Amino acid sequence: MRGNLLLAAAICLPAAANAQMLDAPQCPIDKAIYVLKGAPEFTAGFTRLAHSRMTSDLLFWIKSPKRTFWFGFEAPNGYGGVWLSPSVSAALLDKEDMREEGEAPPAIKDWEASAKKAGDEPDPLQNITFDTFGPDLTAAEGPPQANDPAPSRIFMRGIGQALWYSWTWAAAGDPKAEQESIPTAMWEPKGCAK
Repeated sequence: MRGNLLLAAAICLPAAANAQMLDAPQCPIDKAIYVLKGAPEFTAGFTRLAHSRMTSDLLFWIKSPKRTFWFGFEAPNGYGGVWLSPSVSAALLDKEDMREEGEAPPAIKDWEASAKKAGDEPDPLQNITFDTFGPDLTAAEGPPQANDPAPSRIFMRGIGQALWYSWTWAAAGDPKAEQESIPTAMWEPKGCAK
């Protein structure tokens, strides 16, 4: 028995000592660039907003071969995770004048109206779940913020469904948006923007 325990310890301890942490971008979160594993034509990253929103002071972008998609972050007050909601670009949002606390800026109202007109309204039960992970694969508990370290990995299972079935909605109501196919995979660090 004792020999078996010593053998197990001899095998397990070196393996645990050699366990490697995942790489993480060595730059601020809004400079980190990610690439979709197995599909390098898709890149992603975060952009800092000049005026903080209730959930996050960042927007998330995905650049496909056809266009750039912009997303804001949503999260419940309690258990439930983080998900993406389509948005307009950070430059356009930062120009908007919020009239009242919690009121959607005109640009957001415009894309909501455009999506309804195009007949491409999302299923209210369809959320694009957004998960980020640290170097030790610990999942983040809330939406990313500008002062957070850049995540080591990002995973969004529902992004493919959104770009395939509700592409106008995912493109913030842009009627020129086209249906796109994107594989389900992890987003890995590619480097840092200058």
